[in-house]
Amino acid sequence: MIDELLLRYRDYLDSLGYIINVEDIEDGRRVLFDTSSGSPVSVRLDVSGENLENHSLWIYIRTTSWMFNGDRSDLHELISSIFAIVLKGLKDISVSIHDVEHPVETFEGEVYARVLTFERDNLIDFQSNEENDYKVVDILHGVWIASIIMDNVLKLASGNLSIDRHESEEWLNKLASYLGEDIDEFLFYKRTEPDWSWCKSVTSEVSIFAIEEEMIQFFKSNLLKSKFDVIKGLNREIIKNKDYYNSFSYSRLELGKDILKLLEGRSNEDIPYLVIENGFFIFGKSHFIFLKDDCREINTNDELGIVKDNYKDLWPILFPNIQFFWNDKLDGGRFEELTRDLLIEEDGISRVRIVSSGNDPDGGRDLEAEMFIINTQDVEVLGPYRRIKVLVQCKAYKKSVNKGNVTDIRDTIENHNAHGYFLIVSSNLTTQLYNHLSLMREKGHYWIDWWTRKEIEDRLMKKLHLVEKYKDIITYSVN
Repeated sequence: MIDELLLRYRDYLDSLGYIINVEDIEDGRRVLFDTSSGSPVSVRLDVSGENLENHSLWIYIRTTSWMFNGDRSDLHELISSIFAIVLKGLKDISVSIHDVEHPVETFEGEVYARVLTFERDNLIDFQSNEENDYKVVDILHGVWIASIIMDNVLKLASGNLSIDRHESEEWLNKLASYLGEDIDEFLFYKRTEPDWSWCKSVTSEVSIFAIEEEMIQFFKSNLLKSKFDVIKGLNREIIKNKDYYNSFSYSRLELGKDILKLLEGRSNEDIPYLVIENGFFIFGKSHFIFLKDDCREINTNDELGIVKDNYKDLWPILFPNIQFFWNDKLDGGRFEELTRDLLIEEDGISRVRIVSSGNDPDGGRDLEAEMFIINTQDVEVLGPYRRIKVLVQCKAYKKSVNKGNVTDIRDTIENHNAHGYFLIVSSNLTTQLYNHLSLMREKGHYWIDWWTRKEIEDRLMKKLHLVEKYKDIITYSVN
C-alpha cells in the first residue's frame, strides 16, 4: 500500500506541505506524515504482516521541552482536543483519545503524550483498497486543517507557561466546592500570547479550557453545524452518525452544564456538543469542556434496548420492525458457525478459527479469535494497537446459561496461553454468571466480554444476509 498510496496522492499531499518519511519497525514499515518540521502532531501508518498487507492508522501527539516550557500536559490535551473536534466536525471521523504515561516516572494527571485511534472507522487492521485509501487521505486533509488552527489561530508556538493560581483562585475554589474535591488536586496552567488556560479534575475526569471567544465561535460556526438524528433515551442521548450510533450520559452532560454556568454566570439550556468514542465536548461562550464518557457502541446498544422496551409504539418508526424466531432445538455446530460469521464482521477482530467439533467437549473454547486492543505502553515503538488471542465459548441453550455451565474461565485462559474470554449464548445469562463475568472484567487481568440473544439480534438486524444463511436455526419477519 505504501508505494501505491504515495504514488496516487503524492502531488496532493505535497500541495498541503506534508513531510513524508518511511522507517522500519519490528515487523514491517511505518509511514510518518508531518504537516511541518517539528510539528507536535504526527499521523502514522503502520504496515505489517508477511506480505505487508495489514495496515493501521493512528496519530501521535507530543510537544518538546525546547519548544515549550513547563509541564506540557495542557498542550497535549488542548492539541488533541482540537484535532478530535476538527476530524469529527469536519470529516465525521470519530476518534478515541488516549493518554500516554511518562516512560520513567508518572505524576497523577500528567499527560506525557496523547494518541488518537480510529477503531470506529475500522482503521485498526485494514487492507488497501480505494475506499480505505481515500479515508486515510481524507483524515490527512482534516489533520492539515487542524494544524492551521493550532499554529495560526491559537499561536501555540509563541505561548508561554504561567502557573498563577492566585488570579484564578476564586473560580477554582467554586469549582472544587461544587465537585466536592480539594483544590490542590486540580491541575491548572495558564499560558499567554495568546491568553488561555486549562484546568483538569482527575477525579471527575473533566478538562476545562478557557480560550478566546473568537475560537469558540469558530468551532460553533464551522465545525458544529452537522445535523444528526437524535434519540432521547432514558439515561443517555443517542446520536446517529453515518451508519453508526454514539451516545452520552445525561448525568455527565448536566455536570458539564453546571460547570459552564459556574464559570460563565449564565444558564445555557441549548448547549452545543460534539461526541467522540470515549467522551464528548460541550461549548460555552469562552470555555469548552471535555467530559470523559464511554460513548461507544456497547453503551449505545444497551440504551437502544431500553428505548425499544419502553417505546414499543415508536420503534417501528425509528427502526425497521424486524422480529426474529429461533428454532426450539439449535444445532451447536451451526450456532458456532453463525457466531464465527458475526465475529469476522466485528471491528477490531482480525481472524476467527473454529477449534472444536460441534457438540463435542470443547475444553472451554469453541473458537479462537485474534483481536486488537489499545495499549499505549511503548507506543512510539509498538504503536497503540496490540493483537491478543481470545477464547470464544458458544452455548446454544434454550434456558439461561448459569455459572456451572461454563468451564473455569481463568484456568481455560491460562491453559491455552490466551489473553481473554468471550462467551456467546443463544439465550441469556443468569444473574450469578453475569455478576461473575462483570467482576472478572472489572479486575482487568483478562479481556472479558459476552453476548446474549439480544446482542446477537442487534447485529443480525444489520446483517440479514446471515439470517438467510442460517435459516435452520433462525428466521425473521418484517412487519
